[in-house]
Amino acid sequence: MIKEAYRDCVESKKLQQIKEAHAMCLASEAERFGYYKELVDEVYDRQKLSRAKREGRYNGKKSILQRLLLNKFKVSLDKELAECTEQKIDDILEVYLNNGTLEEIKRMIG
Repeated sequence: MIKEAYRDCVESKKLQQIKEAHAMCLASEAERFGYYKELVDEVYDRQKLSRAKREGRYNGKKSILQRLLLNKFKVSLDKELAECTEQKIDDILEVYLNNGTLEEIKRMIG
């Protein structure tokens, strides 16, 4: 029963793809151009969203680390951390969580 429903679903997707391909063959050049432009725009939007998510994670980690350092060591390393990569921020967080000293953290920052 489930296999049949799955097969029907896959077949209906394939049928839909065939219909779309057929429609593209019958479409004018302007319509095809518009369709492909929409696809390119969608891919571009997804890439921008992915980039924004990565930046958000990086900035969040950096902000948390800055607050942790300020609370524990009473020192602000905002300018120094601004130059760090996400991997370096992760490494510094690891050292901090393993009770690293301020000197170790400053050495890691460079």
